[in-house]
Amino acid sequence: MITDKNFAEQSALFAQLSAFGYKEPADGIKLFKKLGYFATFISNKDAEAYIVEDESDFIIVCRGTQPNQWSDISADLSIDRVKPHNGGGKVHVGFKSYADKLWEPIVTAVVGAKVARKKIWVTGHSLGAAMATLIARRCALEPKLQTPRALFTYGSPRVGDKTYVEELDKLVPHHRWVNDGDIVTKVPPPPFYSHCGTMHHIDGNGIVTPEMEKKKKLKTIIRLVVGFWGGLLSKIMGDTKDHSIEVYAQRLAYWSLNSTEE
Repeated sequence: MITDKNFAEQSALFAQLSAFGYKEPADGIKLFKKLGYFATFISNKDAEAYIVEDESDFIIVCRGTQPNQWSDISADLSIDRVKPHNGGGKVHVGFKSYADKLWEPIVTAVVGAKVARKKIWVTGHSLGAAMATLIARRCALEPKLQTPRALFTYGSPRVGDKTYVEELDKLVPHHRWVNDGDIVTKVPPPPFYSHCGTMHHIDGNGIVTPEMEKKKKLKTIIRLVVGFWGGLLSKIMGDTKDHSIEVYAQRLAYWSLNSTEE
């Protein structure tokens, strides 16, 4: 039961599940089974996720960016905003399009599984983190579904504007993990987009540190433009060391084994 685990153990578990989310179904389902979960793979026009469950928990694991799928990359690079599926604010058009593709299969799976006695969790890395964020809020606002117990994301880009994320923060506990200088967490740019949830940071030595001091709201236009396009250039050139889900999973596994949390 996930609620029996402490926060460090939960963070490490969801990072591992997010890493498994990248595996092809033949391998991924076996890996989830080794952890004691029954997994179902869902896919719709390149948007993909695993539905993972056991006797007590139901977990939506959204799959992240696949480098060999241009549609995934184009979803990451677009910066246009649109109205969300439900609720207020505006969200990233590319991320919403992916969440839209998964929404009906997820609703069908959740309702069909009769999960009233199970706790729902949502997780994902990179593009999967963005989709997980959108899906978690949709679940919370959907009358026939449960509000997720928590949302755990890794290397997430910004998903929506201030109105959107403020509403989400009131609905679902969100633990947003950032590994060192992970460039993907710096896009799309503020003030058009804002981060949500409680940010937890892993420094360059793999040490978990308190939430970073919030950056000043006022930035020069030059700094904003250079930071944004510099982030995109680094992503395109493959500078993704800090963004790797394997690094997140390894560092959080080590932290959970050595944590003094109860």
